[in-house]
Amino acid sequence: MMKNKLKIVEIFVPLLCVFTLISGCKIIPVREKSDYEHSLEFLRKGNLEQAEAYLLKYEKRFPYDEKSYNLRLEIAKKYLERNDAKKTSALVSKIPEKGISKELIGGKYEILGDISLLKDEYLKAVGLYLKSIDLYRRKSQKEKIKKKALKIISEKLNEEELSWLAGRYGKKFPAEEALYNLIKQKALAGDINGSRRSLERYERTFPDSSRRNELISFIEKKQREGKLIIGCILPLSGALSEIGNSVKEGIITAQIIRSERIGFQQVDLVFKDSAGDPEKAARAFEEFGSNENVIAVIGPVRSACVKKCAPLADKYQLPLVSPTADADYIEGLSNFVFRTCLLPETEAEAMAEFAIKDGEAVEIAIMHGDDYYGRKLAAVFKKKVEELGAKVKIEITYPPETNDFTEYVRKLYSYLEAGGIFDTIYLPCDYDKAGFIIPQLPYNDMEGFQLYGSSGWDSGRFDPYGNPERLLEIVLEKGEIEGAVFTDSFSLWSKDNEERNEFVSRYKEMYDSIPNVYAANSYDTYMMIVKELKKRMKRRSELRKRISQIRDYEGITGKMSIYEKGRVEKTPFFIEIFGGKFREIKAEIEKNG
Repeated sequence: MMKNKLKIVEIFVPLLCVFTLISGCKIIPVREKSDYEHSLEFLRKGNLEQAEAYLLKYEKRFPYDEKSYNLRLEIAKKYLERNDAKKTSALVSKIPEKGISKELIGGKYEILGDISLLKDEYLKAVGLYLKSIDLYRRKSQKEKIKKKALKIISEKLNEEELSWLAGRYGKKFPAEEALYNLIKQKALAGDINGSRRSLERYERTFPDSSRRNELISFIEKKQREGKLIIGCILPLSGALSEIGNSVKEGIITAQIIRSERIGFQQVDLVFKDSAGDPEKAARAFEEFGSNENVIAVIGPVRSACVKKCAPLADKYQLPLVSPTADADYIEGLSNFVFRTCLLPETEAEAMAEFAIKDGEAVEIAIMHGDDYYGRKLAAVFKKKVEELGAKVKIEITYPPETNDFTEYVRKLYSYLEAGGIFDTIYLPCDYDKAGFIIPQLPYNDMEGFQLYGSSGWDSGRFDPYGNPERLLEIVLEKGEIEGAVFTDSFSLWSKDNEERNEFVSRYKEMYDSIPNVYAANSYDTYMMIVKELKKRMKRRSELRKRISQIRDYEGITGKMSIYEKGRVEKTPFFIEIFGGKFREIKAEIEKNG
């Protein structure tokens, strides 16, 4: 037996020596790196795709290994650093919420909160961070996540979200922070009464808070500083004072209605008289531009005054919104210049479409004044109807100052007598001109023609009491005008718009007059601006951007969209004379581009 053992030793020892020489004189156990180690190595090198691939291999062999979930978190964090929310979400979604350590689940919620923050889902991010705080054990981890949540609460959440957060968490974190920021946010927005009410809520919930006096001081300071201001540059004296005062009255009516709705006065108004002079308008704009509390300017009224102010709007980056300037050159003057009025070309195109599609006009006569208003409307109308397949057979112009239209109506009659044909007459003019022209048509044996007109047929802008129907007083034989249709930029003849009804009622009550289109446009301009004033907005450039992105704003003067460089799209109203009265009718008109 002993001899056999010796033989084995004699054979094994030489073999061992040979193997030792081959292996570098050391005996080392050899093994390959595991998938887990490969994944770690690629993670350290920043090759996240390979790190993820080896992680998946490892998880196939060890599907419920907690250290693989830790590795998932680390890879997810790196993807998040690349702002790849999709990859990050896919990785952390596979981490279970039961059966593993609370630290791991807390890490999952933290990353999900980071993803929500990346997507601007601020309230959701706060909720996820709060879940992770409850799960983390180490104080340093909890404090880190608290800082993230507090940053969102102080910088990102709006009043509604802050109020909800305070109510949801009662006396627990972050209710106090939410209320604290809500109070400050309201004060910054000029809602002093609202900030005081929130302070009372804060005092009831956190009676021992050391920040109470700080908040009281902050509210008092903001009250002293005053609210944001909308400056108004209008011709309150001079030849255009009636228009200027109509605009002013519309703005004031809007401010009163808005303040009653929200419970406080959102902005202050400051009026400066331009007297219709471009130089005075520019000086007023300089004053507003130099005042950092002025967030926007309504006006001027005249296009020439707007043009003079346009370089200053750029200089001070102060949005200018005119409710009346309709000249062609306004568009493109400045990125800070806008307008809200119905443009002549828009109403002429709309009337042309209505005449062809609803009125089935084929052959048309046009009679207009030889001025900017008449020429513009006639040219656009003619171009549009001919694009749509109709034909303008005759176009007659008259001096803008004339009130005797016998000669010009006779030209229409002579054309027909010579064998000419038309079935429709377009009269783009003011109500008084239309009132003189229309009765002369049947007097010259021209009856049965469809009549179309423009917004000038509404006399509201000319009448001191805002009476829009003076045309009906001039044309005594109502049958002569029955069935005529005209475009308008404001309608008093429909009761289905509650806001319009409220405006008209309040305006009549305040000024003992019917509001005209200038007042109505100004109402819409004010309401549109204050609607775009986000809470705590102080930057004029931010307001400019928001105004230029307004789409399909439903105002009392119709639907409106505003674009860069002052381009405006607006839908006109269609008014028909029916039974001797004005009435609003609906028409399907393509949106102008």
